[in-house]
Amino acid sequence: MKSKKNLAIVCLFALMSLPVVAQEWIQRQMIALPEAAKSSGERKIVVNGNHLFIAAPNKVYVYQMQNGYWVYKNALMADAGTTDSGFGYSLLSEGDDLVISGYSVFYVFKKQQNDWVRAQRIVGSAIIALKGDLMASKGGAKSVNLYKKDVNGIWGYSKLIKSTNTATTIAYSTMIVMAG
Repeated sequence: MKSKKNLAIVCLFALMSLPVVAQEWIQRQMIALPEAAKSSGERKIVVNGNHLFIAAPNKVYVYQMQNGYWVYKNALMADAGTTDSGFGYSLLSEGDDLVISGYSVFYVFKKQQNDWVRAQRIVGSAIIALKGDLMASKGGAKSVNLYKKDVNGIWGYSKLIKSTNTATTIAYSTMIVMAG
């Protein structure tokens, strides 16, 4: 008896540039990720320029736009033997930076030509915001860790930002928005 493989499908849509009254979204492409079925939950998907990143358990698949279609390039993974099974828990990208978090460490990948090369491994909790040369991760109760990129493109810890609200009944979010 043949076993059936569970597949996770990512459907990609494009807005057709027709006259405004007739604009329509059409399905452009489907990408099957067999390994994504090993873990329940939503997949993190990020687009940065002509790169598409799809997080699956312990891998992030990299696709590049070629002739209007996303073409598989490679998969990024945590260090061999790493016990942090949450690689891909958080996924953010801006400019030449791609940040992939696990539960207790995050990895910074840098774009070099059309490839993404690991540049740093930083012990810390999941990255929740990335904007320019600032990055934020979950801190302790009512706090956020702030990281800053130096002139050489290296990320380093900057400071802990704590809420001044001492009320214990307020629920705090793990989402942060950086603007400006």
